[in-house]
Amino acid sequence: MLSTTYLSTLLAATAAACNLYVASYDGNVTTLSLSTTADGGYESEITYTNPGCAGSPAWLTLDAANDVLYCLDEGNQTPNGSITAFRTSASGELTVLSDRETITGPVSSVLYGSNSSRAIALSHYAGQAVSTFSIAANGSFVPLQNFTFTLPGPGVNPDRQTGAYQHQVVLDPTGQFILVPDLGSDLVRILHIDPSTNLLQEQPAIQMPPGSGPRHATFWSPDGAVSNGYGTNSTLYFYVVGELLNTINGFRVSYPAAGGIHFTPVSSTNTFGGAPVPTGAAAAEISISPDNRFLIVSNRLDRTFKIPNFDPNNSTAEPSDSLANFIPQGDGTLLFTQIWPAGGLHPRHFSFNKAGDLIAVALQLSNRVVIHERNVTTGYIQWPVAANAVGEQPTTVVWDEE
Repeated sequence: MLSTTYLSTLLAATAAACNLYVASYDGNVTTLSLSTTADGGYESEITYTNPGCAGSPAWLTLDAANDVLYCLDEGNQTPNGSITAFRTSASGELTVLSDRETITGPVSSVLYGSNSSRAIALSHYAGQAVSTFSIAANGSFVPLQNFTFTLPGPGVNPDRQTGAYQHQVVLDPTGQFILVPDLGSDLVRILHIDPSTNLLQEQPAIQMPPGSGPRHATFWSPDGAVSNGYGTNSTLYFYVVGELLNTINGFRVSYPAAGGIHFTPVSSTNTFGGAPVPTGAAAAEISISPDNRFLIVSNRLDRTFKIPNFDPNNSTAEPSDSLANFIPQGDGTLLFTQIWPAGGLHPRHFSFNKAGDLIAVALQLSNRVVIHERNVTTGYIQWPVAANAVGEQPTTVVWDEE
């Protein structure tokens, strides 16, 4: 196990810890405990290795209000995938509440509906589908719908766009729509939610640049309405990161009086701030910082940096992929501000703590989770304060803070 900083040897922890949950392709969900130390640093350690999410956990969704963690098994070793609900605990130990087989290849999930009528939507990469389930009072899953998609025509990228690969499900700020980036079709599919039944109805999709391979997306409003409760008069933008061309495309979002949702293109840049894209680079995650002032994307396979080795007995520098930092502007354009080493290879996913002063990165090909400090004033990501080896190929990391 690694537990290290670049600056000093950590002392015994003196403050209450928070938990992070890490899904990995080794079949486990690992619990990391992160605590502060007497000298103001951090210490992280593995406290639990939780089985129960089948063979290839690919995504975690935390329902913190109800102490439930949802884990998707991508089904890399089985004909189908699955979803598992865990009861969380302050100690970090997870207890299985229920599980259910799904269409193969689930890689993202999002909760929707009211508190009294909860549902969850899943995007299926290999399964080329979206599926939905009601969540019963006892935590079990009741199937609602399956949408299976096909390519509208030959993909621009013959190696990667051979199917309609649904890569993420994103809930819009009003809770009326689920947006689904389709990497294979160069579309973002739109599904309208019937609030009385939680059933979805397909709407006309957003056409993305040919060959861009939309992977993940996020909403942002200049006045913070996304996180503080969306108002109909608020300005709202939608950003989509394209894995295949390393693009970020921005759209102005509006809700016509007649109903529906409308997207107007406003910006486009690459995930390296306009600099040349390294050969083989593949963008992955996109997220808005908790203070609503910065947009971060992760770049895989670019190997832009050399960093000190995390093994204290190895003086050889190791390669690192990158995180790119942008400031969204009031007109929807993005101002590039920083590119920074992710802490290893293949940053498939990252997430912020509530304060926004720490960012945890799941580095799939380094078999490591790295926690970086972050300056909340400048937005700059800084050197790691902790790192842990976590099984094989970590895919997702989420925070669980009291």
